[in-house]
Amino acid sequence: MLQYVYKALKQRILEKVEEVKQVDWYFKQYEEGEDGNLVWITPSVYVEFELPIVFEQRGLQMQRSTLNVVLHVVSASGYGAEDMRQTEHTDNLTMTHLDLCQKIYKAFQGVSFAYKYLQQFPLVDDLLISGMIRTGMEVSHELSVFNVSKLFFTLNAQDSDALPQENIIEQTLDLSIEGDLVSSIGI
Repeated sequence: MLQYVYKALKQRILEKVEEVKQVDWYFKQYEEGEDGNLVWITPSVYVEFELPIVFEQRGLQMQRSTLNVVLHVVSASGYGAEDMRQTEHTDNLTMTHLDLCQKIYKAFQGVSFAYKYLQQFPLVDDLLISGMIRTGMEVSHELSVFNVSKLFFTLNAQDSDALPQENIIEQTLDLSIEGDLVSSIGI
């Protein structure tokens, strides 16, 4: 189920917030480590599912979960490693970053998605995500080459994978008509 929720969130961001250049699963990409940071392009959004994820059984073949999702929004700050002075340029980048966070919020607040939102499930009307609401926001106060904000959302997700799927069978009915039969039915 998480793979479908992730795909739906990614698709929505890329459709509704054109400034975002990359959406990826969160692996602490922007944090300094042995290899430096792993952010290659900005603005980027990294999707994190807070743990643990607890499921409730809904009938024999369906489960539901309230997921806490963190969208890590990363953009360039304008501060370089050598020059950490505030300028009009860095101020503009900070305001642009906050505007981007607001656009992402607007793209998700209160939305619901059926499985058919994803191209791989064009006929499945079951809800995948419902009741998505922003529950908080955290803005970094560390001087860095990146502006980083975390948008916290809660959503309800439904796992319908165990439900029996309708099989669509395409058959071709061969109506070849022989000469004698044609004359006997008046064609």
